Amino acid sequence: MQRNLSVLQNLKLFVGLENYEESNAVPFDRVYSANGARFDRKIISSRKGFQALGNALTGGTKIRGMYQYLYTNAGVQERRLLAFYNNTFYQFDEGTQTWTSIVTAWPSVADADTDGILYNNVMYFVNPLTGAGDGVAKVSNATFSVVPSSPRGYGIEAWGERLWVIGNPANPAAVSSSRSATIALPGNIEDWVTGTIQELVGKEGRNTAIRVLEDNLY
Repeated sequence: MQRNLSVLQNLKLFVGLENYEESNAVPFDRVYSANGARFDRKIISSRKGFQALGNALTGGTKIRGMYQYLYTNAGVQERRLLAFYNNTFYQFDEGTQTWTSIVTAWPSVADADTDGILYNNVMYFVNPLTGAGDGVAKVSNATFSVVPSSPRGYGIEAWGERLWVIGNPANPAAVSSSRSATIALPGNIEDWVTGTIQELVGKEGRNTAIRVLEDNLY
């Protein structure tokens, strides 16, 4: 319990936060802590609160990924929200305001941050796994499946009609790609055996992020 806390008497004198002093020793023109507040150039204002999104998910540690899934259904684009929690994918139902689980049979999947990317109406994900296995998986509409012979990792991106993965625990400096997809053979992007690319970026280091910016892969 905190006692003898000072109260900010005049907002015109407010100069900011100060929490490196004892809570009862903060000057009158500062505050020790604040909830539901926004600070901008010595100006304090109220901030809208937060509201829970749907039903509470239980049984796991925390949400390990959240993704916007723009799914085109019969020519109409639907905005969907997916989450990865407790080694299972969930889809948010706006109508019922609840999370619906998607059957997620992903051998050796790790309770770790899981990256995702949208390509050709399919959401692809990568996970570092707890051991050897298929590290890339996908959700097409509301159906989950793993991509055979795919690498595990922490980051995934789509670029040049290929999927690119970084962060393989067995080779953290490597950047791996799938086969190049074509109009005639769009499924090639899930081929991690034929016509793939693997490059080392850096020496004795590791890659921690991968993203596309202005048609370039970084």
